[in-house]
Amino acid sequence: MVREMDLYVCKFSSWYHLLGVLAYFKRLKTKPRCIAFLATPFKGVSARTNERVMSECAEEVFFLKSVDELNSLLLDARWERKRVGLVTPTKRPYRVYKLISSKAASVKLILTEEGLGSYGGYRQDVKAYLREDLARVKLPLPIKYALALAVIFLLNSYFKFRVNERCFIFDSSFRLDQRMSSSYLDVLDTLSPMDFSLPGAGKYILVVTPPVVELGLISEEQLLAELDVLRVSLTGLADLLIKPHPIENVTKYRKFAVLPADTPAEWILMRCSEQIVQVVTPSSTFAYVSKFLFGRETRRFPGFDPLYETLTDRQQRLVASGRAW
Repeated sequence: MVREMDLYVCKFSSWYHLLGVLAYFKRLKTKPRCIAFLATPFKGVSARTNERVMSECAEEVFFLKSVDELNSLLLDARWERKRVGLVTPTKRPYRVYKLISSKAASVKLILTEEGLGSYGGYRQDVKAYLREDLARVKLPLPIKYALALAVIFLLNSYFKFRVNERCFIFDSSFRLDQRMSSSYLDVLDTLSPMDFSLPGAGKYILVVTPPVVELGLISEEQLLAELDVLRVSLTGLADLLIKPHPIENVTKYRKFAVLPADTPAEWILMRCSEQIVQVVTPSSTFAYVSKFLFGRETRRFPGFDPLYETLTDRQQRLVASGRAW
């Protein structure tokens, strides 16, 4: 049996990232010989994983928690001058790519879906860097933007690599990749616990919240006020059920029914869809995942969606395609 790569290194930092990585391997015609999963935290929060499912993806599997551990693995003589595939949703995996390149005979970069950010451009990458890495820096916004632009430009100039393969739910024309979406659903079925249930047997309006407070985009008071407005507008339909982003501090939702922050929203529609009468979410990955994987349109509530105006036209069309608005 001919295998394309001697080793696959999979770098990810969220459950949805892992879903995309596993969907990629689901599509391969042959089972890889060896995979090293490198899970790195986002904002100090580690991704939910399932090592049992991940272990079944290859004949030999390593679970790594740092780039240093990856370096130690690659120092083993068995990987010297081998063909390595880097599977990641990160558009610019500078450090990991450089490390692998210094030891491998060749590196194939396979870009899996990050989420909505996968369909943005250079400016959106800069804005994401502003939100996620420079949010707490006390500088005027124009200066921070120029700083982010310079950092990404310099890193791109220093680390020269090209993407060999893209593995997204949509192609460049926003046509749904049926084979890819089927792989996602197959992996979701494997990852979603059969006994997963919601708190109570009643009906709910699922509200998938973004980490806008944690990213410093709006205040906690403003977010809660907007949720109260939403609750009043939907009075009599069903109770709100909050599904926070994994990096959110859930204590602010004490007045609402709330799920653990690390509960994947996909589990809810996979196992408990009949209890959900409506899905509310901002401009997020789940806006189109809900529609194209589960056939559930989402409602946008502008009060806690400050990111919409920062999106490209392509991204806005994508989230709008999953919306009843």
